[in-house]
Amino acid sequence: MNEGKRFEDCFNKSVPKEYFCYRLRDAGGWSNADNTRFTPSNMCDFIMYAKGRIFLLELKSVKEKSLSYGNIGKLENGKIKKTSVLAEEGKKKGVVFGYIINYRGANKTYFVSADKLAYRMLNNTKKSLNLKECEEIGVLVEQTLKRVNYVYNVDKFIEEV
Repeated sequence: MNEGKRFEDCFNKSVPKEYFCYRLRDAGGWSNADNTRFTPSNMCDFIMYAKGRIFLLELKSVKEKSLSYGNIGKLENGKIKKTSVLAEEGKKKGVVFGYIINYRGANKTYFVSADKLAYRMLNNTKKSLNLKECEEIGVLVEQTLKRVNYVYNVDKFIEEV
């Protein structure tokens, strides 16, 4: 299992059972096989309902202490294609859209709202979000290492967002 999928799996298992959490299936793609089909990309990785709010969550895991904006979305006409659309959804009452970014090299994980990330991407000459910047604009998601995998304090993260 690759590190990104492991992160998604650990996060999913960390969500308290009383909350609704659904992992959207990854979209398919093109290949040379006869039985494949192309599927549109999903709006996010997880849809979670907790404490009266809907969370649209995109999870990203990076080995380095920097997340390339290329892994977030493409700029088109001054807007981030995927993020700007979902940031608008995040402005609706009771909807929270954002990224949970796992910096594996630093053993730290943060939630960053889509609107803060979009603003940073559009108003910065840099091409990535480093750990220090993420600490400034994000909310720490506490994590505990259990032998190999992490358990995330999703309940506390929800309270702080």
